[in-house]
Amino acid sequence: MGPRWNLAIFCVFMALAFLSLILERTTLGDSLPFPIYVVVAVCGGISGYLAAAEAIAAQKIDQGYRAIASFAGLIILGIMGAVMLSHSLTIRAAFIGVSSEPQMVELPVEKRDRGRRSRSWGSPFSLKVRVPDGGRLVSVDVDEALYDKVGVKPEPEKHCLVLPVETGRWGLRRVWVPNEFDTPVGLADYRLCGRSARF
Repeated sequence: MGPRWNLAIFCVFMALAFLSLILERTTLGDSLPFPIYVVVAVCGGISGYLAAAEAIAAQKIDQGYRAIASFAGLIILGIMGAVMLSHSLTIRAAFIGVSSEPQMVELPVEKRDRGRRSRSWGSPFSLKVRVPDGGRLVSVDVDEALYDKVGVKPEPEKHCLVLPVETGRWGLRRVWVPNEFDTPVGLADYRLCGRSARF
């Protein structure tokens, strides 16, 4: 049996997506055009399909439940990894060689995660904030005090986090957030909405 290139490429691709997820200190503040998401998802799905086909052929697994589960699982992982990696690559393309100053911007809290997450690193608490002017919903790791402060169902446009936001080429924005190894956002970065500068 020759080298399993599809499987090796898929593993490298997923490792890069995982590293971007846990190490990045910025996240994309604007959604990419839908056709780009479609192309990215299709490429990720194809990569997962090829990796699954190669793994099944190498292990000589009979067609059946295990084969179907392998195909479905790797295709879904491929799509998710491709979308995560596309955000990281887009941030780099939008900001490499661009001189921009971060602005401290109020990001309204739209919701919080339903409950405490069990994690081996990072904060077990996170809030979802909206980037103004049509931006994305961004997840921000926070400490327990801030998590409790906003309540189970945050009131619309009441609770805000003040975080650095930069604008790069093509008008794309990135939001600076803690990565999995940083200190989570706390009450020092909390404001009632309307008390800080906006775009």
